[in-house]
Amino acid sequence: MALTASDWSRVQDLFHTLADRSAPEQFEDLQRLSTDEPEIAEEVRGMLEADAAGATLLDRGMAGAAGDVLHPGDTLPPHQFGPYRIVRLLGEGGMGVVYLGHRDDVDANAAIKILANAWLSPARRDRFRTERQTLAALDHPSIARLLDADHLPDGTPWFAMEYVEGEALTSWVWKRRLGVRPLLELFLEVCDAVQHAHERAVIHRDIKPSNVLVTKDGGIKLLDFGIAKRFPALSASDTRSHTTSRLLTPQYAAPEQFQGRVGVTADVYALGVVLFELIAGALPYRLDGDTTGGLVATIRAAYPPNIRRTLQGRRAGGAGAATSSIGAGDLSGSEWADLDALLATALAPDQADRYRSVEAFRADIARFLAHQPLAARKATWGYRAGKFVRRRWREVSLAAAVVVTAGAGLFLHTRSLTAARDVAIVEAARTTRLRQFLVDMFQGGEQGSVPGDSLRLGTVVRNGIREARGLTNDPLAQTELLLTLGIISEQLGSFERADTLFRQSVEYATALHGPDHPETLRARIRSAVLLNSQGKIDTAEKEFLAIEAVAVQRVPADHPVVAELNQVLGKLLAERGKIPEAIARLERAVAQRSRADTVSREYSDALRELGNAAYYSGNVRRADSLFRRALPVNRLLFGPNHPNVGYLLTNLGILASVTGDLETAERDLKEAVAISAGWFGEHHWLTAGARVPLGQTLVRKKQFAEAVPVLETAILDMSREPQVPLSSINLARNALGHAQVGIGDREAARATFTRAARELRQILGAKHMNTMLSEASLATVLTDTGKLDTAIVMLRDLVARGSAAYGDAHHEVATFRIRLGHALLLAHRPRETIELTAAGLRVLDSLNPTQTDVHRTARSDLEAAYTAIGDTVSAAKYRRPQP
Repeated sequence: MALTASDWSRVQDLFHTLADRSAPEQFEDLQRLSTDEPEIAEEVRGMLEADAAGATLLDRGMAGAAGDVLHPGDTLPPHQFGPYRIVRLLGEGGMGVVYLGHRDDVDANAAIKILANAWLSPARRDRFRTERQTLAALDHPSIARLLDADHLPDGTPWFAMEYVEGEALTSWVWKRRLGVRPLLELFLEVCDAVQHAHERAVIHRDIKPSNVLVTKDGGIKLLDFGIAKRFPALSASDTRSHTTSRLLTPQYAAPEQFQGRVGVTADVYALGVVLFELIAGALPYRLDGDTTGGLVATIRAAYPPNIRRTLQGRRAGGAGAATSSIGAGDLSGSEWADLDALLATALAPDQADRYRSVEAFRADIARFLAHQPLAARKATWGYRAGKFVRRRWREVSLAAAVVVTAGAGLFLHTRSLTAARDVAIVEAARTTRLRQFLVDMFQGGEQGSVPGDSLRLGTVVRNGIREARGLTNDPLAQTELLLTLGIISEQLGSFERADTLFRQSVEYATALHGPDHPETLRARIRSAVLLNSQGKIDTAEKEFLAIEAVAVQRVPADHPVVAELNQVLGKLLAERGKIPEAIARLERAVAQRSRADTVSREYSDALRELGNAAYYSGNVRRADSLFRRALPVNRLLFGPNHPNVGYLLTNLGILASVTGDLETAERDLKEAVAISAGWFGEHHWLTAGARVPLGQTLVRKKQFAEAVPVLETAILDMSREPQVPLSSINLARNALGHAQVGIGDREAARATFTRAARELRQILGAKHMNTMLSEASLATVLTDTGKLDTAIVMLRDLVARGSAAYGDAHHEVATFRIRLGHALLLAHRPRETIELTAAGLRVLDSLNPTQTDVHRTARSDLEAAYTAIGDTVSAAKYRRPQP
């Protein structure tokens, strides 16, 4: 008997349900189904068999990989797979077997996949090899990593992957009853993982909820790249068609995939289906056709799906517990219209009407979260104006009172601020937004804006102060404008004027609100920030703590001023070298900012400061992750050529440089220099600040002759600007010293390092990492010029100081040990070298296994030291393989 359209739909649903279950569970369910519906059971069985025959490591999660040829049942293989010993079977099927492996030396688990009977089919070996190569090309925190790969003595190939334990995305979201906004924020992480794959020429082709796991810590892991397709020179907008013979997951497959074609927009479509399902608790279409043409016809006839109607229909039909808890009343009508437009663009049946890339899809989701106009909606004036007012109503109300006219450089005042708004909301967030609005007008907050230097800022600020002081009938606006103008004055280096404005703002806020009010505390915070900028660090810290004592007693814990206080105090503590305290403060700030808005300037700034502190603590990986989270927010808010983007690129370039990825570092840092030069000018001190890490990277690349003029120019440009701290100039001198060593001018280098170390110790203190790095550079020059006794004394002191201040696991403290070991080796003390250098290398390998110059120096020194004591066996372990 032929199946009807509704029967076919039931087959589809049953297939998706059973595909994620184990083989014994599938067998039992099919046996029960065969009793009542034998035709449907037979169709489902056929689909499951086809799916298993084409399955790869991640088709049903790490534990669901299939293979019944090699070592079936519970028998474990006798082999050691590289450094991994087998613990237990995870899954087996037609393509091979997956075991849980454990690496004892680092106490870590991995999933070990073995290709069963590899000699029987060259095609299967090629497929296995392709899967391994695809996984090796992907390096993203939301994608399970390839760890190792090799062959057994009999030629059987295997590879080890990160072992992932988690829950399917839909189940995890629905159990926790996530609302639309937190759901979308989580979904952005899925988009990031898919976009990473696309940037490396990999199309996933089978995105569905069971292939997206949420781990115990709430992180995303994208699985099942076994059927992914790799193409040379694939661009983000590439939509070239390619054929595939694998059975599709029909509910998530783009229409063109039924015709054997696939491009990056197929992944966009699948992401759209998953997002629709997460929000609505149901799929966008019931596919009733029993042929390829019928499935495509169903999609085209039902397009576009309406998410509110789906929600209402699900509610009316009595939704079960394990589905979305979102209701039609959770968003406004205009917000639902935006979501419909967004999903309709992702789910367009024709590729040409779809988002051209995952990046474009992701950007519109971020715009939705930020209350910004969507690219998916027609850009009418009314739509964009409505979005602007909703997103920045405080700025709009301020603009009714104050207009900055760039050509005349004047503030023009009108008296109306909206009076009927809820006072508590205004007090909670108004100043941050108002202040940032005006500051952005000086710096430029949108792509294509003219840099602030062209506005004759001094004149504008002076006229603004005069106008603000005339707002005696509007004391609230007057207080806020004085505070904002003080911030702008501080940024322009006019510290005395800024101090006056901040004092007046504190005075007016106290009179208007009282001494314990959040707005008064906010003004005091800015005054304390200015103290820090002027080098009055102790006074600033005392003032911050005094403000906190009031805030703890008088201000709700989730008030924006508490987040601001944690953020600025965390930054100050980091600058003082009090890293654990700084990180604790900044983590609280990030958590507070994220609860308010994850697509905001405030959230991005908190991520950046926490990233800085993480770097100071030696946690390079965490710092990189935090900067990468902040970067897309800044690009979305300000455009790709804004100084904030350049700042983050500078930080990412520095991290890439210190971890040995020098090509990436040079690329990011040159982009950062270009952004800064375009905004501020070639010889502005901020441009010079981006040039310094570029010079450091050129030194690491041994391009010394190119590095010297870059660093000399940076030092000269920074020295002209009184606002630049001497510590920054001396860090540039430290880099210049290394370049001078590289070109053979050791005397010049010694003089440069000596001056930098002396001034940094005076400014930052002996325990600050930047001071110690400069002293370590001087010790290295002394080592290289034969002054070993002095160098050894300096390096022993650095190891002791660094260990006390930052701990033995800090990557720079480990580097100090390796440098001391090198000096001791030259002094013919190999046993001390072995102890110190081996300890330092263990730390570096645990933090960053990428082999940098420091790693190579340590291994070379260990080989020489073991050889010197006659231990040739140990020496061989560190010998570099001959090319």
